[in-house]
Amino acid sequence: MKKKKPKTLMEVMERFPDMQSGGTTGKDVPQAPMPTFMGQQPEDPDPWKHRSDGMRCKTCMWWLRKGGTRIGRCRRRAPAMSGFPVMFEHDWCGEHRLDETKV
Repeated sequence: MKKKKPKTLMEVMERFPDMQSGGTTGKDVPQAPMPTFMGQQPEDPDPWKHRSDGMRCKTCMWWLRKGGTRIGRCRRRAPAMSGFPVMFEHDWCGEHRLDETKV
């Protein structure tokens, strides 16, 4: 016996009750175990969480503070038509180079 194809949204929702609640409840989905190292669980699930705290614009050799404010200009690349990009001291870009005189 061939199953009848649902034609309306109500028929689809009756056929698949998980769709009414927005998907699976999570009870039937297995969770991946936390990775271990020699049988020990890590204390923090993300060991890189605070790695970039010291790699902000205020410690970068390419960033120049503007006056006594918390903003400055990034001079890593050549200026655009509007000049060098304005950055806050707590911003970051991924091309940080530590300036030993600012630490």
